[in-house]
Amino acid sequence: SGESWRLKWRTEAYGRAGAMRALSPVPPTAEGPRVAYAHPGFTEWYENQPAGLEQGFTLDWRPPGSGPLAIHGRFAGDLVPRANAEGIDFLAASEHPVLEYRDLLVWDATGRALPARLDLAAGDRLLAFSIDDTDASYPITVDPLMTTPSWIAESNQAAAQFGVGVSTAINWVRRSRETGSVAPGKMGGHRPKLIAGEHRAWML
Repeated sequence: SGESWRLKWRTEAYGRAGAMRALSPVPPTAEGPRVAYAHPGFTEWYENQPAGLEQGFTLDWRPPGSGPLAIHGRFAGDLVPRANAEGIDFLAASEHPVLEYRDLLVWDATGRALPARLDLAAGDRLLAFSIDDTDASYPITVDPLMTTPSWIAESNQAAAQFGVGVSTAINWVRRSRETGSVAPGKMGGHRPKLIAGEHRAWML
């Protein structure tokens, strides 16, 4: 579409129910294409890629308390988030989706996948990650995928053409970015976030 838009994200807190730790603003550090916001035990990072912007969170140690691990963040800007069965769509004024937040992957230091989900709350502007880190080996990586609907359609078609599932294709991308190879390995890598084009704008 010809619509312009902006989207802002702010990570607010992490921890567990009754023991959430608020995140105060910290200055960013930059190394090559990556910008990181480092807090004690928790790093939020963004990396510019040819295809768009990659986002992730790394938790160095297990937060105290009981129950699922939670990360809370808030969206602001021109787009309206709406939850669906696969994740979250961001709608422009025309009510057409221009971004999609989905395919949340979380893994621990051994490469084991951890159960996780995304939920919208507080007027559809607060995003809550909920992660079952029972018996997880820290550090853990939280890696959601934000992309455009057109890329998702194209990736699904490519996976079908080559006879592989979408989850398998995502794992190949992760492994290739970490090691430069699609050979099996213990750890997953990071995935490119395809937020590109003339209408992209991201405020950190």
